[in-house]
Amino acid sequence: MCTLNQKNSYLPNCKVLLIILNLSEFEAKQVLLSYEIPIPKGILITDSKQTVSTLNNLKPPYMVKAQVPVSGRGKAGGIIPANSIDEAQDAVTRLLGAEIKSFLVNQVLIEEKLATKKEVYLGFTVDRFNRCYVMLASKMGGMDIEELTAKTPQAIVRKPVDVRSGFRSFDALSTAKRLGYCGDQLVELSNIIQKLYRAAIENDAELAEINPLIETDTAGFVAAEMICLFGSVVVVVRGLRE
Repeated sequence: MCTLNQKNSYLPNCKVLLIILNLSEFEAKQVLLSYEIPIPKGILITDSKQTVSTLNNLKPPYMVKAQVPVSGRGKAGGIIPANSIDEAQDAVTRLLGAEIKSFLVNQVLIEEKLATKKEVYLGFTVDRFNRCYVMLASKMGGMDIEELTAKTPQAIVRKPVDVRSGFRSFDALSTAKRLGYCGDQLVELSNIIQKLYRAAIENDAELAEINPLIETDTAGFVAAEMICLFGSVVVVVRGLRE
């Protein structure tokens, strides 16, 4: 989805537009997968007739998720847990063709539900004022980061990324340690943080956010939810004669 935001320009007779592309969760997770960041096992459904035949490779329980480019879809009824194939089929039927926050649902993602021990927030976003990326992390994953920042700012680990040296392995290890991890988990989490940074910078992302990153009951990490925004600036010149 593209949205246009008009901005003031210092150039006369020009209008500057910021074009934002918001990937669906499934598309964003394919980006993560290309950087070898673990994601839940899942299947994309576009027709309710696909459900029963395609779920043979997944183990219940499931999470059935409407693929719409908007936050807060869970509260709007866009994410439905299912304990069996029949329940998943019913959820798909309910979601396909429905509207979630004014977006028509044409695709549904069915994933195996994760056994969750803890939830972590990880993100890289653009700081336009300082012209650099900023890494944000928190032990309190699963919450809206803006809400978390407003209510519990001390829970946020925030680190600007040096434009010359980038986000180094030392920075990732330090972040993972501040989130309370050690040993093999510290190394695994720091690797995921570095891979997320690479995904952001190599794709010119405005925002690359995993929320939550699940610590499973087997001590591994899996990206349960992903948001990825891409942006570009277009200058529209007005008032020129051919």
